Amino acid sequence: MPIHSATLLPDLRRQLRRLEDDLRERVQQVPELAQALRAEYQQGREAGRIGDAFEVWREEQLTQAAVHWVLA
Repeated sequence: MPIHSATLLPDLRRQLRRLEDDLRERVQQVPELAQALRAEYQQGREAGRIGDAFEVWREEQLTQAAVHWVLA
């Protein structure tokens, strides 16, 4: 099956947005996931590795996780 380079990137971007939305929804629905993210964020803040607000940091984590899924 040939790869159509003109449509590959837009298709991957759409897939990435869907995955981000799905992950965001999952975190909202599963309290354990939300708590784990909050704990990881707090540890990073206390260690001086995170300067962003939680919501900004969380979105970056969701994007990173979604990218891993797309590339896997």
